[in-house]
Amino acid sequence: MASAFGSADDDVPLLRENSDDDVENISDKDKDYQGRFKLTLISNVNKHGSLLSDNSPTINYPADSLFAIFIVGFDVGHGNIIEWQMPEIFPLKDVEFKALPSGSHNLIQDCVYFRHKSLYGLSCIENIRDSTETNERGMRIKSVGILSNSYIGNQYHLNFLQTQVSHHVHHPGNYEALLEFFHDKQSSINGLQEPDLTSLYFTQPEGDFVSFVEEFGPKIFPLWRIILLNKRILFYSSKELSTLCYKVYFSCLLSYCLFDFCLNDQKMKTLFYVNVKDTEILKNEHQYIACTTEKVLQNKINLFDVFIDVDSNNLFYIHNNNLTNIVKVTSSDQEKYKDLFAERLRYFIDFSSKLFGMLSNLSKSYSKQVTRKDIHSIGLRAKDDKLFLLEVIETYGFNLVIVVNNPCCPFI
Repeated sequence: MASAFGSADDDVPLLRENSDDDVENISDKDKDYQGRFKLTLISNVNKHGSLLSDNSPTINYPADSLFAIFIVGFDVGHGNIIEWQMPEIFPLKDVEFKALPSGSHNLIQDCVYFRHKSLYGLSCIENIRDSTETNERGMRIKSVGILSNSYIGNQYHLNFLQTQVSHHVHHPGNYEALLEFFHDKQSSINGLQEPDLTSLYFTQPEGDFVSFVEEFGPKIFPLWRIILLNKRILFYSSKELSTLCYKVYFSCLLSYCLFDFCLNDQKMKTLFYVNVKDTEILKNEHQYIACTTEKVLQNKINLFDVFIDVDSNNLFYIHNNNLTNIVKVTSSDQEKYKDLFAERLRYFIDFSSKLFGMLSNLSKSYSKQVTRKDIHSIGLRAKDDKLFLLEVIETYGFNLVIVVNNPCCPFI
């Protein structure tokens, strides 16, 4: 039985994450995109402003790798359907349920980020009332979306997709602009070289990240802990998917540090929007961050470690008793939260780096012991954070033992 613990649009780029999965059925030339990724910190990204320090390197973005563009509609007899796509033979099975998610009919406009095999999707949605539309229950709803190998590439096309969905929901049937857009982007694919899969780019403005932290309050630290422990995390909300997808993105940022071993085969996978059709995918994932509008997934406890109900003040649901203390807000969390906004995003990067730096150095020492002084030196507390540290040591394979000076028991 699950346990619950509780006590909150800019069109800017999301992260670009490179998967170890293969690209299926794309072409003979453009497939088998594999590899690891590393952290690239950037400061000034066109109009979006500075994210980190002024000394961060700049980025030359790769050419777009656009593989498909499509329109999804709703038919009362058949449900979600692909109304049009280019290329015509590109495999889009179940994309119609990602691009037009459950609950979309309750919103006027929205956008959603998702994965389709190893490609990344972005679709924009618009819904209008139309009493003459008998096949769509008195409404007309459309979604115009794209698939590429880059979230950043998708994000720069957000305005175009918003314009196109507005056009097609009011005047369906004319695909000239979509065809022109697709063929223009295909020119970059024809000469595409294998992308650098060792890079992870993030360019979200600081202001949105600060709002994300403010919304969680001190619970941001339990979230940070379960992310570092590579747990399966599923956000739920019945509201705007764009906001929900940003929560996935910002959660991923919390796990970054400056040590290479933080970015290994155990790296957290960002799935963004998922639904009940992804049950088998979720079942086979050992760690991920995702979001959904389908609360029925909360009952499938074998699919997640932590279910976060955004609509209920970010209430944490868990079914693993070992996580009970880790997801509780401690006095140490309350103290850390007071200092958080002075550091903002840099705080988590530095904190993670200090944590893994300490563990790495101690693992090379003769004693291979973590003392109370070591724990306190990086801002943690032995009493509050011992279990979390033990799990980190086990997760990342450090050959260490925690030794706290206690006359009754030296190993607590």
